[in-house]
Amino acid sequence: MPERPLTLQDLKSDLWHCAQILRGSAIDRTDWKGYILPLLFFKRISDVWDEETAAARETYGDIDLNLFPEPHRFTLPDGCHWRDVRTKRRGRRGKVVVIDASSLFRKGRAQNFLDPAHAERIVEWVRRFRDVEDRAKVVSTAEIAREDWTLNISRYVLPPIGEDVPPLPEAVAAFKQALAEARAAEDRLRQVLVEDGWLE
Repeated sequence: MPERPLTLQDLKSDLWHCAQILRGSAIDRTDWKGYILPLLFFKRISDVWDEETAAARETYGDIDLNLFPEPHRFTLPDGCHWRDVRTKRRGRRGKVVVIDASSLFRKGRAQNFLDPAHAERIVEWVRRFRDVEDRAKVVSTAEIAREDWTLNISRYVLPPIGEDVPPLPEAVAAFKQALAEARAAEDRLRQVLVEDGWLE
């Protein structure tokens, strides 16, 4: 039996049901934007891609549109469309790949830039769908549930720790030493100010 088209009332009902789930979840409402906005953006760029493809087909017919990038305002790599993500291959179901690409950019004066080489690395990690040390981790929905459903990247992918970072006991000892030196300097300053008549 074919599915009937989604009506506006169905959409409103589904959205209301989703809102009710979020209201009763462990997700803090300030974190919702971290879930919803990327999904909306991803869905929208896929829809725009489809709209531009349809318009190009209407204009140019059945030619291979991959030969002509002009019909699209942006690139949507193979396997990165909304429908591709919705139809996961066996072995990937119930799992997501969490990627920390926060250091993949070219620094600019007023803004940073994601160069094509950076985007290609991110797409490669998505396609490979496996762990990449300090960059990507495949996690199950069970793991995400244990983290109270947070998708905070640092919960799953830790940035590399530099060699200059000391072990915690050494860092604590160095902090205590620096604090003692600061207090001694403050006491000496107070003494000098009193001796010179600046303080009573």
